[in-house]
Amino acid sequence: MRELYARYALEEMPRLLSLLNRDSSSPTYGSFYRVHWHDKVTDVESAHVQLATLALVLAYSRPFPHNHYFRNRKIRQWCKASMEYWMRIQNGDGSFNEHYPNEHSFGATAWSLQAILQSHELLQDELTPQESDMLVDAEVKAAKWLVKNDEYATLANHLAIAAFTLAKASELCGVASFAGGAKRKLDKLFSLQSADGWFLEYDGPDLGYLTTTISFLAKYFQINPQESILKRLEKAINFASYFVFPDGTYGGVIGSRNTTHFSPHGFELMAGRVPASACVADEMLSHMEKGSVLTPSRIDDKHFSGLMIEYLQSYLDFRERRKQQFLIPYRRRDFLAIFEHSGLIVVNTPRYYAAIAGKKGGVFKLVCKGQGKAFSDSGYICKTRYGHVLTSHWINPRSLVDVKDKTIDVSTVFTHVPPSRMSTKYMVMSRLIFSCLRSTKLALVAKKFLVNKIAYPSRRAPVKLHREITFDSMSFTVTDKLEKQGSIALKSLINMDECASRFVPSSKFFLDAELDIASRDLSERLKVLNKKGTLVDSRVLVGE
Repeated sequence: MRELYARYALEEMPRLLSLLNRDSSSPTYGSFYRVHWHDKVTDVESAHVQLATLALVLAYSRPFPHNHYFRNRKIRQWCKASMEYWMRIQNGDGSFNEHYPNEHSFGATAWSLQAILQSHELLQDELTPQESDMLVDAEVKAAKWLVKNDEYATLANHLAIAAFTLAKASELCGVASFAGGAKRKLDKLFSLQSADGWFLEYDGPDLGYLTTTISFLAKYFQINPQESILKRLEKAINFASYFVFPDGTYGGVIGSRNTTHFSPHGFELMAGRVPASACVADEMLSHMEKGSVLTPSRIDDKHFSGLMIEYLQSYLDFRERRKQQFLIPYRRRDFLAIFEHSGLIVVNTPRYYAAIAGKKGGVFKLVCKGQGKAFSDSGYICKTRYGHVLTSHWINPRSLVDVKDKTIDVSTVFTHVPPSRMSTKYMVMSRLIFSCLRSTKLALVAKKFLVNKIAYPSRRAPVKLHREITFDSMSFTVTDKLEKQGSIALKSLINMDECASRFVPSSKFFLDAELDIASRDLSERLKVLNKKGTLVDSRVLVGE
């Protein structure tokens, strides 16, 4: 199965090269941001996509199976061009931009720098002393900026990336202070780890980004193999194992950011030390050809190269398995697992496997064993008479979650969904503001303001949801009671399947399982809710 990693990654090389500006006479030679250098629809030179450099360098420098890019002269030229372009778009303070001019993006700086550092290491023998010195200067400059700055939001995966990047910069550039900066990022990351094992992403556990955090924390562990880091990795990997479903899907609507991607490199790196690690990686590999795993081909142009890198590195660091000492949770005997710090609940029976997110209004994902039949329930989306969109599935720390006997009770309130597009007003505002900014601190304040305007809810809505889930070894029943308060008039009501109202860049990618589930339009029953203020909806998903 190891070769699946290389195959699914290298299949995307033609797309990667099509995104690359291969015209040596162009001022943007080496850029992977096609919408900038080719389509010319944006003025921003996004550094995030330059992490594709590492995918290109890996294909050039390592003899993967059926790799006709290996040691190709043109590929080497393009590797160098992409590294040189990264240096050209660096801001004067060492940072890089992603969406806006003068943005000073922590994420884009960390993501791109780690890729360039690893590329530099792999291509060391192919670079002239002058080329190498220029790279070191740019890498040191970027690393110094990372040491001094932090992300504007609570993003554990960015801290893990920054910690590894600074540790790698210290190792390759010979700057001892970077190791101290890496340790400070690591300490902050550890302060975000729950007793359950997950790391905080905005306001809860996100399962896809958890694997990203595991990946970069495991890379850091290769540089600094400390027992304390190993223990934290083991807790995180064990937690992640509960969200591998019998159909091979992973994560999804139950996470804080709704992601479904699975980054395998950390699991391969820890396979010999953490029993759950090899087991989870093998489980995902076994489902890869069935279309249930999010492979690079299913991801957008901005993010697919990151998963390509994960796959190529996973191939390189794959080790022969010992006899499995860990059983993936859905294969175990009946259990009810309650993760109190997240509000996540897992129900395992011989007939089905279900995960419920209590803090998200009881959204759940359920897969029937042996049948492949799956259900995803993202709660409710409704529209008011005035066109406002409300949802019950936004994370609400004040949600009431009660589990006893064979019943799960959840109570929450609906939330106003922020606009789903960038308006002309905010687009013009963003360009005016960022074009005038030179200060990193002011740029972070402006970015936080704009993100809050387009990505986060502003207020709760006068609609309540009480969800009761009853279950046993053979059945799973959901009963919802919606209560409308005041004079608000609702125009439509849908019980959603796969739905994520929150803006998350690396999300909403298509998986085949989505074809077999469907939303339910309850708009015809709105008269009851609007008139009486109460609507009860009950359904049996798994029956006797």
